[in-house]
Amino acid sequence: MLASEFWRLIKDSTPMIYASIVATLILIAVRIWAADAIMAELPAPLATVAVDSIGILLSLSVALFFDGLISTFYWKRYFRRRKGHKAPALVRDLVTFFLLAIGLSVGLYAEVGVAASGLAAASGAAAVVLGFALQTMILDLFSGLSINLDRSYAIGDWLTIHSQELGGTAYGQVEGISWRTTFLHLDDDRRLIVPNRLITSNPVTNHSRPAGPKRLSVEVSIDIRTPSDRAIGMLIGEAYKAVRAHGLSDSPPPTVIISRLEQDAVFYQARFYAYPDKIQPTTAQSIMLRALQDAIRQTGLPTPVLQVELSKPYEAPPIGAASTETRDTIARVPLFQQALTAEQIEDLAGRCAPADFPAGHTLINQGEVGASMFVILEGAAAVVVVGTAGVEHEVNRLATGDIVGEMSLMTGAARNATVRALTPLRVLEIRKEAIEGLLAASPELLGLFSHVLATRQNQLTEVSNRPAKLKTAEVDLLARMRAFFARNFGAEGAADA
Repeated sequence: MLASEFWRLIKDSTPMIYASIVATLILIAVRIWAADAIMAELPAPLATVAVDSIGILLSLSVALFFDGLISTFYWKRYFRRRKGHKAPALVRDLVTFFLLAIGLSVGLYAEVGVAASGLAAASGAAAVVLGFALQTMILDLFSGLSINLDRSYAIGDWLTIHSQELGGTAYGQVEGISWRTTFLHLDDDRRLIVPNRLITSNPVTNHSRPAGPKRLSVEVSIDIRTPSDRAIGMLIGEAYKAVRAHGLSDSPPPTVIISRLEQDAVFYQARFYAYPDKIQPTTAQSIMLRALQDAIRQTGLPTPVLQVELSKPYEAPPIGAASTETRDTIARVPLFQQALTAEQIEDLAGRCAPADFPAGHTLINQGEVGASMFVILEGAAAVVVVGTAGVEHEVNRLATGDIVGEMSLMTGAARNATVRALTPLRVLEIRKEAIEGLLAASPELLGLFSHVLATRQNQLTEVSNRPAKLKTAEVDLLARMRAFFARNFGAEGAADA
């Protein structure tokens, strides 16, 4: 039983075992039966060297046989099964080296009578000289051994090496680890060859361990006269929206903090998380900076100016009143921008006011009949659709400047999604009653509203490659809107629609 199992393992072992067995048998045969013939045929000094060399080669062949056994049964079977990964190449090479050194020592002692201690003593002076000459290389070799033993990083990991010899820091992905060097693939597609001694003697950040997203940050500056809670509310909304991009992570959620103050500026730091193996840090930071730039541009947040005396002072609207903010927000809504005059926008702004909601508040419930729309002023909200199995799916995120509920406001249509606050949320709600006040004074606006909505619906239909009929859609929308606002036009107008 044991013999058959051993023979099965031998058959499954590497070619090196077979080669060493064959070499050992040949060398034993030559050493036993051909030694006398060699001594007789060759001159005495050369014959002695030849016979001794056969014995030394025999000892090395036996050492290679044992190295093959260790490689097959320990490194490739036991070690990999127990540790879950291959044994470090450097460690395996060292074991092979020591086995060959033992085989050479045994062969020299058996054939020539030279002990390993004698060789070590004889070569001591040379070793000292070589040690001084090759001290950098030796340090790299032992550093490589240390790296392989403690497995602080492996091929595929993303590292930042902090070293003045590398110009400060070097960031890249590990492509290979040799006895002397580690190969990094940099984010600009260059290859950096780093001596192992620099890695073991300097701080190294391994971004791949533990697994999961890692935090990044970007910074923007805003005029110091802007209330910080307003600025944070607008920026955090865009941050929540931006982390839906590929390679970024929405868990943990992004945050915005004040990082520092200067005479004319407040610096806000947006912190977010990204997967280092999916996206380059610079690319992730660019995505976030573009999102924050859009928020600053759309909301008109003032950036710091160097010559304050030449700039117009910024007056932040007081929280709660915000009449100017309300008017400007309504003027940016496409539905009203294309249909209302400045006086009508002013009239509508007087009928609306901003509202604040805590994180987690449900702004809109899917399936409910709606009679209002919302414009996001600060914060972020998730658009969620409930599937047939009752499972919620997030399909979009809203942030500063985004609009939801136009169709429900104008037609009373049921909500087709749920909108839930991800952060403290500030919105402008425009209700049906406010539109009714406009229509009472200007009934012709209903036709303008239906035209604008039909045009937008037509554009979306064209994007989805479905046939679109603008006039038909406009007539249908006008009929639904007349029915919804029937009391403004009387029973006759509703019947005509």
